[in-house]
Amino acid sequence: ATRESVVAIKDIGATIARISEIAATIAASVEQQGMATREIAGNVQQAAQGTTEVTSNI
Repeated sequence: ATRESVVAIKDIGATIARISEIAATIAASVEQQGMATREIAGNVQQAAQGTTEVTSNI
């Protein structure tokens, strides 16, 4: 019974470590998506400003 408990605890530890790795990957992906979203928003703003300038020059 003790040996089985030790094995179970090791398995639980391995599972927790894997969940931690997955959580870190998700956090990195969320950060990358946030950066991409900010870049897209900046590009849209620049395009809008360019359109305004072109319109005012017509």
